[in-house]
Amino acid sequence: TDARAKVTNYGYDALNRLRQTTHPDNSIITANYASGTALGDGRTAFTSTTVRDELGRDIVTHKDAHVTHPFQVAGHGTAQALDARLAQALQAFFGLAGAQFGNRRWMAAARPAVTGQWVFIALSFAVLSWAFYKNDFSVLYVASNSNSALPTFYRFTAVWGAHEGSLLLWALALSTWSVAVGVWSRDLPETYAARVLGVLGIVSIGFQLFILMTSSPFERLFPAATDGRDLNPLLQDPALAIHPPMLYIGYVGFSVAFAFAVAALLEGKLDEKWARWVRPWTTVTWMFLTIGIALGSWWAYYEL
Repeated sequence: TDARAKVTNYGYDALNRLRQTTHPDNSIITANYASGTALGDGRTAFTSTTVRDELGRDIVTHKDAHVTHPFQVAGHGTAQALDARLAQALQAFFGLAGAQFGNRRWMAAARPAVTGQWVFIALSFAVLSWAFYKNDFSVLYVASNSNSALPTFYRFTAVWGAHEGSLLLWALALSTWSVAVGVWSRDLPETYAARVLGVLGIVSIGFQLFILMTSSPFERLFPAATDGRDLNPLLQDPALAIHPPMLYIGYVGFSVAFAFAVAALLEGKLDEKWARWVRPWTTVTWMFLTIGIALGSWWAYYEL
């Protein structure tokens, strides 16, 4: 539920979207009221915070001063995601245009672009993981899927415990597959390998745009919640913690087969060679899918 929080200085108002959270006494926290001072540089120093249940009782009160930094974590994560999109665009351009015009320097530049986009996405994923580890409830996604009592292991697995984080993990898996193709495709014909990387770059751009425009896990919650909602109890299980990454790696791995097929079409060489080149990639993909489905089946059998 949404609750309005008012900071009574300099006429500063803010909307605090605090998700419903169960308190140890089984009451439901529905509102968070904070008072503080705007510091003038985008931060707010809060001197007291009161959380009330559905009956209007004050059940948690913090009087220790703390300072919120509106764009500290969320800003870094979003910036890395934007940098990744630029690297993906360069990967697509250099791979496809270099092969089309026979420019060997452009084709060679596609591989560093692949590495660059992986680095930026990995940093973005690391920033979100750090926010969960540090219980940064100024990030809406963290406040909605974790709390301070959650064990450290499940705090990390909560990163992909909902829609937005799952998509970021999906993007990380896709960039990792792209790096693997860049490393183990050096024996392929130069133009064919460049086209494969270019197609993977276009697929990566699509996912990254979707994350940035509709499903960002770095949306701000201001003022920050005093505690989070918690991870879905069904997801607090070792098998289900590993099951989604295995499935995602398997699902995303088929984008490599797609890229090989499109590259063969662009080359105009739909023969047995491209099928032989793509076979090891599809085999590894099937292995990850098998592991993921087996873990999910095991979890469903004893949990549901």
